[in-house]
Amino acid sequence: MLLWFLRVKKEYLKQVLILLVGILLPITTSFIYLLGVTPFHIDPVPVVMFLTNALYLWAIMSFHLFKLSPIAMERVFEHMSEGVLLLDRYRTLIDYNPAAALIIPVLAKKGIGYKIDDIFSGIIKEPAFIQWLRSPKDHSQYDLMWEKEQPFYYHLTASSLFNRRGEVEGRQIVISDVTEQRLLQEELERRAYIDGLTNIFNRSSFIERTQMLLEEDAQDTAILLFDIDFFKQINDTHGHHIGDEALRHVVSICQQHLKMADLFGRYGGEEFAICLPHHSFEEACHIAEQMRHSFEVSFFQTDEKKVRVTASFGVAHTANDPSILETLLFEADQALYMSKRQGRNRIYASTGSDYMLYQKQDLPPASH
Repeated sequence: MLLWFLRVKKEYLKQVLILLVGILLPITTSFIYLLGVTPFHIDPVPVVMFLTNALYLWAIMSFHLFKLSPIAMERVFEHMSEGVLLLDRYRTLIDYNPAAALIIPVLAKKGIGYKIDDIFSGIIKEPAFIQWLRSPKDHSQYDLMWEKEQPFYYHLTASSLFNRRGEVEGRQIVISDVTEQRLLQEELERRAYIDGLTNIFNRSSFIERTQMLLEEDAQDTAILLFDIDFFKQINDTHGHHIGDEALRHVVSICQQHLKMADLFGRYGGEEFAICLPHHSFEEACHIAEQMRHSFEVSFFQTDEKKVRVTASFGVAHTANDPSILETLLFEADQALYMSKRQGRNRIYASTGSDYMLYQKQDLPPASH
């Protein structure tokens, strides 16, 4: 009972003391009576019970003995899903709830009695966050990304605590775990610009990013458009699930020939677009030929057989055409149309005034 008493919050310490006196006083007097040491063997218990009842009545009137708000507040504090840190006016931690202990395990060793910035400075190397902890600004907020075993995202809100005279007595920091919401938001944002089947840029995102790239530096930039040959036949013969595999197969091969700075997007259906910054016209055509050749000599395995795909390419370059995305896409599309009209599985490139067949180079066989 002593340990329990020591853990009692000071907000209702008087209530507990009165209850203890009211319980222990009759027990003590009964024990004294049983020992036979009361004057004239008088039983004092009825008198003591009258006094304890009067004590309870006085406590109810004066101290709101059975007032539930401190108990209710304590229960809410203990069972909140958000972590709560209570600081005094010197930023020293004076209390925290179980949720905060789960979020910040170091509180078990370095908790009450330590300054809040000292607690966090050893586990979070983010000067802006430590500065925020030291700031006295009321109702301030901070979004924190904390690398534990994996990234966790927290939203922190700090507010001042006032006494009855309106003076600042301390500070309360509420920590909300928003990791799930943040990851969901990132996934939704990713889906807004990524093609779900191939995990490359979708059409609108590819156009937007290529436009930004051309506005920054349009010199030596090439646009490649290519289309899988006879894709409808693949779908009709093997089924749409094999058609999806063909799309992923093509994307996987292309990514082996591209750099981080290159932009790659699904332009629509079985058509793809690539932007190659800082590549000459000849380099762009050569990369297109490497991809075309890799398609031609590779295959992917279905349940029934091995399937090969080929593709037709169209190339446009800022050295030959205006550095306007719409114009480059149009010229690349026209070159692609020439490739398909001239027999497919080949590359045509825009020269600005005409379209030329890019002659196949002697390339080593692609790995199977």
